[in-house]
Amino acid sequence: MFALAVWIAHPETPPDLRTADEWGALLRAPEASVRADAVHDLAELSSAPALPCDLLVAHLTDAAVVRIESVALLSTVAAQGRCIDELTTVLEHAAEARPRIAAAQVLGAAGTTNARRAVPTLVRALADSSLRNAAVVALGRIGDSSATVREALQHLGQGARGETLGDVLAALLELGAGGEVVRPIVGRALADSLGTVRAAALTELGVMAATSTERAVAMRQAIAMLRGDTDVEVRAASAQLLGDLPGSEVEATAAMRAALQDTSRRVRDAARAALRRG
Repeated sequence: MFALAVWIAHPETPPDLRTADEWGALLRAPEASVRADAVHDLAELSSAPALPCDLLVAHLTDAAVVRIESVALLSTVAAQGRCIDELTTVLEHAAEARPRIAAAQVLGAAGTTNARRAVPTLVRALADSSLRNAAVVALGRIGDSSATVREALQHLGQGARGETLGDVLAALLELGAGGEVVRPIVGRALADSLGTVRAAALTELGVMAATSTERAVAMRQAIAMLRGDTDVEVRAASAQLLGDLPGSEVEATAAMRAALQDTSRRVRDAARAALRRG
């Protein structure tokens, strides 16, 4: 009977004509490639059948080729408010890190209302170095701006570096954290070894510059990084910030003119655009 079900649901059969039993047979097929194709086809359907959560979520602990396809499908399912408890169980109890990371990624697509009950598990996952980045990103995307979440992210940001620090900053901004929370994180990020993190921090520094004193600080930081940072993205962000800040000083204009000779075309273009705006 199993072989017959698989034959009936052969890839030549249009996916939108398959029955729930046929989908189940394909999703349980012994060949990983067949299971991966079935998951992919389900994700592509505009109106997929509501298959049992345990059957769908089980593929997060499947072979890599299946697990990768499952993330897209389960993100859609989670956004509909389904399978949250099963996904949370994988996040908390799966034996390997990769399925747990995938579960966190999927939960991040669920939204505040649907994934609220998964938030405590994601907060606990911040203590696990293998899950930390995925949990940070998921918490930012879910949008639970409770004090518990903000304080957990703020605490992590006090010691984080690199990609994790950048993710913490992005998550806090998504959650609408105030300047008193974000400023220390931005200060650490400006000195981080990862260029993308420094660039993001520089952009946020400009966003937070509400007073003349704050704008002067942002301008001095941008000038220094435009002149001396080794990362192209950081120098381009510096030029853009100088063009966005009102009332650029003579020193800022001089730095932007010097950047017209930068070795990177991206930086030269950013400086040229900034001079036009200034």
